[in-house]
Amino acid sequence: MGRGGRELRFATAAAGLSNHHLKQKEHTVNLSINPSSQCPIGAKARSFLLASIITAALHSAPAATLYSTGFEDPPFALGSELVGQDGWVGVPFLSPNAAIITNSVVLSGFQSLQVRGADMVDAFQVDPLAAVGSYRKLLDYDTAAAGLPIVHIQANVRLDGPVIGVGDFFSSNIAARSSDGGVGELSISSDGMIYGYGTSGSVIYSAPTTLNAWHTLGIDVDFAADTYTFLVDGTSSSAFPFDAGFTSDVLLRESLVTYAFPDTATNHRGDFVAYYDNVLAVATPEPTSAALLTLGCVSLLGFRRRQHGCT
Repeated sequence: MGRGGRELRFATAAAGLSNHHLKQKEHTVNLSINPSSQCPIGAKARSFLLASIITAALHSAPAATLYSTGFEDPPFALGSELVGQDGWVGVPFLSPNAAIITNSVVLSGFQSLQVRGADMVDAFQVDPLAAVGSYRKLLDYDTAAAGLPIVHIQANVRLDGPVIGVGDFFSSNIAARSSDGGVGELSISSDGMIYGYGTSGSVIYSAPTTLNAWHTLGIDVDFAADTYTFLVDGTSSSAFPFDAGFTSDVLLRESLVTYAFPDTATNHRGDFVAYYDNVLAVATPEPTSAALLTLGCVSLLGFRRRQHGCT
């Protein structure tokens, strides 16, 4: 059984949970003009004008911020539970009360979100896991209707605790879900690794990381290409395809999720705390539009310069 659908398989309160198994488990164009050039002043002016057009085109592409929060007050009161505030929802058996607004470990601002392993509640529905915390921000964003097919979700994520050999005993995650199902999940694991999971649950991406430090995790979901890409501290993975049959253009939600296996004689989920800060969801157009415009402007610029012997 796959794990990548961990949060994704908890789409309803009870459906599909018995099938859950973990371990398979968001330019500046520089034109230099030689002072000694014989290029006429008018051509130079056109060059700078075209450069301005290119730069403006690249920087004025429309985008839509779907959600952004640093868990600051207002609206989040220090010490309060996340669920029920600013549109965040939980599931009764997925530790809804464990996500707390804190100021103990913060990346920026004054507050962040904390999920302590000790506060997570055992639930038989998530077997073979012991406990899951799932915190969901509904977006319900129709990318096709908006004409912005790429949605970038991102959060600063930190997992504090000891590194536990091999095996994903405890993890802190971000996840994206369309109306059809999961479209990527990215986690920091207690074994000192970052894992990316596909909808089927298998690990499709991995990289070493450090615990007890902040990391930037992101998922780019491209509804035009039917792919998603993982981003870790500014480094992108290759693109992975949606599952066969996924046709929805709607990003249903982004989620913050924690997972814990049963305690052992040496491993205790109470030794771990997950932190989240600066959660973001932004919809953007396809990059090809800006690229084609830029290419056209550059070609025109080259044509104009050649006309005046400025190559």
